[in-house]
Amino acid sequence: MKNKISRIALLIAFGCLSFTYASDNLECNSAQDCKQKAEFQYYKEKPNYQNYIKYLEKRCYKFKQCYELGSEYLKGEFVEKNYKKAVELMEPHCEVDRTVPCDTVADLYARGDKYLQPNPHIARIYSDITKYYKKLAWQASVCKAQIENGVINPNDIDCKDIIKDYENIKANYSMPKEH
Repeated sequence: MKNKISRIALLIAFGCLSFTYASDNLECNSAQDCKQKAEFQYYKEKPNYQNYIKYLEKRCYKFKQCYELGSEYLKGEFVEKNYKKAVELMEPHCEVDRTVPCDTVADLYARGDKYLQPNPHIARIYSDITKYYKKLAWQASVCKAQIENGVINPNDIDCKDIIKDYENIKANYSMPKEH
C-alpha cells in the first residue's frame, strides 16, 4: 500500500497523472486538434483505433468536419461498412468542395450496399455536377490568370461570365438529396 501511494505521489509530482487523464478524456479544442489527436492514435507505435474513431466522431459532431469519418464508414475497417452513413457524412463536404467528396458520393450512390439503395439517377447528378464544376473551375482559373498577366482585357465578357458563373455555383448551389 505504501509503495502504491509513493507511485501516485511521483506521478502527481511529475505531472504524468494529469497528462494521462487528459489523453484518456478524448477532449479536443478545434477541428484541427481533433484531427491531430486522431492521427496520433492511428499512427502511434501501438495504434488505438477505437480512440481514433472517437476523435473523428468528435471532429464531426462538434466541429462539423465529417469527411474522414465518412471515409471510415466507406472503408469499413474500424467501423461497420455503411454507405448510407458515409453519404450522410460526406454530402455536406460536397457543398464546399465539389470534387473528391462529390465523386465519392456519386460512386456510393452508383454501387449502394445493404444500407443504401443504389440510385443511378442521383449518382449521375453528382457525377455531372463534379465534371461541370471541375471544368468551370479550370476555365475560371485560366481567365483569372490571363487577366492578371495582361493577356486578355479584364472586361472580356466571356471570362467575366465564366468567373461569375463559377463564383455563383461555388457560393449558392446546393446538392441534390435522395428523398
